Amino acid sequence: LSAQFLLSQMPHDFSFVKYDLDQGHTNHILRDSEGYIWLSTQDGLSQYNGSKFKQYNKELDDPGSLSNNYVWLTFEDNSNRLWIGTFGSGLDLFDKRKQTFKNFKVDGSYLNTEQANSVRAIVQMNQGILAVGTDDGVHLFDIESEQFITDSLFIEKQRASNLVHGQFMEKLDFDRVIISGENGCYVVNIKEKQIKSLDLDQYMHDKLKSVYKSQNHFYV
Repeated sequence: LSAQFLLSQMPHDFSFVKYDLDQGHTNHILRDSEGYIWLSTQDGLSQYNGSKFKQYNKELDDPGSLSNNYVWLTFEDNSNRLWIGTFGSGLDLFDKRKQTFKNFKVDGSYLNTEQANSVRAIVQMNQGILAVGTDDGVHLFDIESEQFITDSLFIEKQRASNLVHGQFMEKLDFDRVIISGENGCYVVNIKEKQIKSLDLDQYMHDKLKSVYKSQNHFYV
């Protein structure tokens, strides 16, 4: 597998440089506020500083290591904290100073915990709350108390496992997010705990693959 980084000095003058990685499929790429590039892969998390890579992996004898080598995505919040969404192991918070990870899991006897801890999308709703999209719906995470809010799950029966399968979630306003799922688009009202399916059947001839947001429109 290879990952490609765009090196640009002028708006219309750019070239591609190829980097070969040993970590397998790359699920997501993020450039953080300090300029580092983070690659979420199926075999750990890679940081690129412009000249070399640094690799983070799960170490069985180190509780401060990455909780799972299968990483779906990274997300930087308004306070420049780096959050990591994993496959089946929940949410990790990276301590940049200590170079350690702290893990948080969704728990509950009424849940499919593996699906609920497969984090595919993260959005900051306000200064203290993250909306966390999983294979089992959307959960709210309280940043200050560092725990998932009890009973914050949103499920539309028989569609929950596809709710955020497209790995896209975008904040619409203070209470609502739009989510791409494998079977379409949904608007989730966090305050009212409601999910509305957007009727796109007349426009779609295949599964939804991606969503792009411009200033006033969404393109699917």
